[in-house]
Amino acid sequence: MHVLTSRKYAGLEAIRRANWTGLGLYLENLVGEDIASPEILQLIVVLKSPSVTFDDIMWEPALWDAKTRMSFIRRVAACIDWESLGGRARRLELKKLPALRLQGCIDKLGLQIDESTLIDSVTFLRNKVAAHYNETYSVYPGQKEDIGLERETIGRFLLKEKPDYMMKLIKHIRLLGWIPKSPIAPRTTATASRQGPASS
Repeated sequence: MHVLTSRKYAGLEAIRRANWTGLGLYLENLVGEDIASPEILQLIVVLKSPSVTFDDIMWEPALWDAKTRMSFIRRVAACIDWESLGGRARRLELKKLPALRLQGCIDKLGLQIDESTLIDSVTFLRNKVAAHYNETYSVYPGQKEDIGLERETIGRFLLKEKPDYMMKLIKHIRLLGWIPKSPIAPRTTATASRQGPASS
């Protein structure tokens, strides 16, 4: 039986951090600050941080695909919908937090929604993007190909209009502590058996 001593563990951590730093430097040289998106720039900063953890990296939206982003939005919405999770109290918490500043996107989509606080932002993302997207598509006054029929396309539209919205949403939810693990974090057998099937 191999025992991982504190010295060996420290050595493994040093290797991991060196690899993460190297990846951050590689991305920095590859994309350049002038053309990189805010999500990529933040990922580079996180990778190069001396105090970064694997969990921190898993929470970076630059690593998430469109399906993961939509799943996360639905999970956030579930936190405020389900009374068994303290939905009412959590809705009040979101009302105290600033909006994601998606009003410009909302107006361009032709929707009559006022975004004043974070609960308005989350409600819009859940109802008009992650859930009933067909309704959003039908009322969009611009060229339909701008937002497309797929949620991946509307996701790109949102990122183009407001590149940092997902970064802000993740930051708020992590500070609130409602969702303890990143949706892309590896799941152990024990964790999976306790939590049940992953949300889609």
